[in-house]
Amino acid sequence: MEGQEFHEIEKDFKRELAITAARPRLARFGLLVWLLVDVGLMIFFFATVVLYLVNGTFGEQRVIATLGNNVAALHDAAAARAAEPLLVGDAKVLTRDVGSYDFYATLENPNSEWYATFSYTFDGVTPMTASIMPSEQRYVFALNVQADARPSATIDVRDVVWHRVDRHAIPNTAEFLVAHNNFVVENATYADTITIDSQHVGDASFTIDNATSYSFYNPTFFVVLERAGGIVGINQLTIPQFLAGERRDVSVHWFGQIPTTGSVVIIPVIDYFDTNSYMDPQGEMGADVRDTSEKRR
Repeated sequence: MEGQEFHEIEKDFKRELAITAARPRLARFGLLVWLLVDVGLMIFFFATVVLYLVNGTFGEQRVIATLGNNVAALHDAAAARAAEPLLVGDAKVLTRDVGSYDFYATLENPNSEWYATFSYTFDGVTPMTASIMPSEQRYVFALNVQADARPSATIDVRDVVWHRVDRHAIPNTAEFLVAHNNFVVENATYADTITIDSQHVGDASFTIDNATSYSFYNPTFFVVLERAGGIVGINQLTIPQFLAGERRDVSVHWFGQIPTTGSVVIIPVIDYFDTNSYMDPQGEMGADVRDTSEKRR
């Protein structure tokens, strides 16, 4: 019995001795595992930081480049849709009479979806206002300007205000202009043999039809005499209450130093986008003139 107890005591002693002997090794092993885990965590942290910085830098560069490209694309799109400036030709001057002169110049609107209002002036002439339709090439004039000597010919166009055509109201600008600018001129002649009150005058006569479906309050027309591709005379007229489908016989006179010959060219000068240019179809005429235009032709 005593031998068995001694044997148990001996086993416990040896176990405790083995544990005591192994404790330093276990501590060193645990420390090694802790160090390995700590080093691994540090490596993971630094790798994450480096990857973030590298990828973040390239990512920011990509974002900045994308934003720059988008801004450039928006700028290009806006520039493509913006109106190009008017093309202004050289000003010229004609002698109307002693001490009286006519100025003129050509303007061109290179934009098919923009029209403009503007002011212009020639040397020593009071500024005037005008408009130009999409894709239109037109004259601007200053008539019967008084001067002691033949003035120089320069033009200054300013205060240009662009208006984009409303595509919801006017889906096709070209068709809109064709429908509103349909004036038919026939039998246009010029003669310098007319006498009025013993005064020798030039006379341009023609018939003009308002072949549109619209009635105009006071449309203005330029009457230009051309010879050999150049302008030799300028005049203008207003036709009051020019009804849709109506025909008018017109005679325009030149006084002073009249041209001897010339081909008559009639140019409408109407702002077709201004509602004030039109007569109310249900107004004082009592009927929609667009319904009766065929009867008036």
